Amino acid sequence: MAALKRIWEYIYAVNKGHTVEEVLAMLVEAVGEEEREGLLSVADQLIERGRKEEGHEMLLMLLDARFGEVPAGVVRRLKAADSAQLRQWAKRALSVSTLAEVFGET
Repeated sequence: MAALKRIWEYIYAVNKGHTVEEVLAMLVEAVGEEEREGLLSVADQLIERGRKEEGHEMLLMLLDARFGEVPAGVVRRLKAADSAQLRQWAKRALSVSTLAEVFGET
């Protein structure tokens, strides 16, 4: 499955003019309908990874704007977090006074 994921990433990267759905349709046409489930599983993983990366970047910008330069340790913590945790921290960042409070450290 890891190899398929890398292939999917490459195919999507070289087809930037197409949506994920269009690329998926092209892949299903190429490999056959019986492989659709595996392709969808990998596509879902890639979509989640994209959301996480986008959430990480957005939260990093928010924290930088509110609290100044974000320490490297905090950046590592953001990169390791899942999407749900990033959303929770982002919501908290809107109402707290310090960077430590964003992470529940008071």
